[in-house]
Amino acid sequence: MKSKKNWNDFIASKKFKYTLFTIAVIAVGILLCTSDSISTTLYGEDNPEAKGKVLATYLSIIGGACVIYGLYLNNKKIGEQTRQNNIAEKTNLDKRFGDAVGYLNSDNDGIAIGGAYALFQIAKEDKRYKSIVANIFCDFISANFSSGNKIRLIGVVKELLFQNLDTVFLETELTLRNISFEKNDRFHGKVNIGFKDCSFEGVVFNMLEFTRFESCKINKSHLIDCNKIDIIRSEISGISIRNLSMPTKEVNLVDNIYLGQVEIYAQTIIGTLYIGSTATSFDDDFVDKRIVVYTDCENRIEINDRCKKIVSIKKGTFYRR
Repeated sequence: MKSKKNWNDFIASKKFKYTLFTIAVIAVGILLCTSDSISTTLYGEDNPEAKGKVLATYLSIIGGACVIYGLYLNNKKIGEQTRQNNIAEKTNLDKRFGDAVGYLNSDNDGIAIGGAYALFQIAKEDKRYKSIVANIFCDFISANFSSGNKIRLIGVVKELLFQNLDTVFLETELTLRNISFEKNDRFHGKVNIGFKDCSFEGVVFNMLEFTRFESCKINKSHLIDCNKIDIIRSEISGISIRNLSMPTKEVNLVDNIYLGQVEIYAQTIIGTLYIGSTATSFDDDFVDKRIVVYTDCENRIEINDRCKKIVSIKKGTFYRR
């Protein structure tokens, strides 16, 4: 029984297959070398070296096949080694990421700043981490900004995040809460970004894919060539929306308090510019046009009845920076 099992195992093994293949190769070689018809057909009946040439040709074919098979095995080995290296690299990167998050939450500013730079480097090296790191940075700023602590660290994190929206953190989705932004803060890049309970003083937003302001305070700020904009339940003291080098896809102004003027320059509107209900207090004698729209696409504008008296639409006049 044991010998039968060993024989079955041998038959099922690669060694048996290689043995059969070798026997087959030898058998074919013998057949070719001893066959008069093959040598005569290939090299002529009167050629005394015909069988030798047949053998040489056959050996050349076998040698070429062995070279190709050797290259295949080598390529397979390299592929497996590459796979193992990628696994090791991913494991190493995961460990670096875990360590960096721990460093960022350190009470020591130097260590925490090192953790921020380590996370940024990981996001640069592996795109799988860019959204994760971006949201860690957003949560960190949102959680610590109002406390007045970690001012230096927050400044580093803001710089790493906001100055790389168009490179490392391109096409990410971000949410920021309870933060005050000033004129030194700029947002540039194809990202989706939402602000809640934030304040803005002289801030520039440039070429964002989608930006949403909810319950924010906005003054003297500029949105330039942004694809889609939502401003909801916010207090606006002054803002300009300028889409001159690219069409305006969508702008929604809903339930806002307009304390100052909103200027919208939308030369071409391919979607909708919607001015919804407003929380601005005014009576029938209120004539101040708080929202001025410069456009050639008046048919793309929808205005809530309550807002019509504070909206002015002007054609063919555009402001270029």
